[in-house]
Amino acid sequence: MHTAEKKVQIVTWYNSELSLNAVFDLLANSYPERPTPNPSSISRIFLKFRRHGCVDTNHHKRRRTKPIRNEEIGNLLVHRIEENNPLSTRRLALELSISETSVFRLLKDEKFYSYHIQNH
Repeated sequence: MHTAEKKVQIVTWYNSELSLNAVFDLLANSYPERPTPNPSSISRIFLKFRRHGCVDTNHHKRRRTKPIRNEEIGNLLVHRIEENNPLSTRRLALELSISETSVFRLLKDEKFYSYHIQNH
């Protein structure tokens, strides 16, 4: 794992039109106590910088979205089903502006059969 400081140095040197091998040599001389990344690692660090605009390693990772399952949405779902029973989960998802997965989970929470919406 390389420090952010080291990655910034790699990007700076590589961006100044030095070759991969020249950057490799500069790193070996600048950080003699640390292992030097191979040229493919140097290239990957630079490409990630060009793609994302930063050297943060976690920049590209997705974060989980917050689940929608709450009492208000559950009540809306139950009210909607009681109002108009022959609804598909897809239609419910569209009307409530939530995902079909959330509809399935809410139906399960409310003790409904999701394949044929009826109460247990």
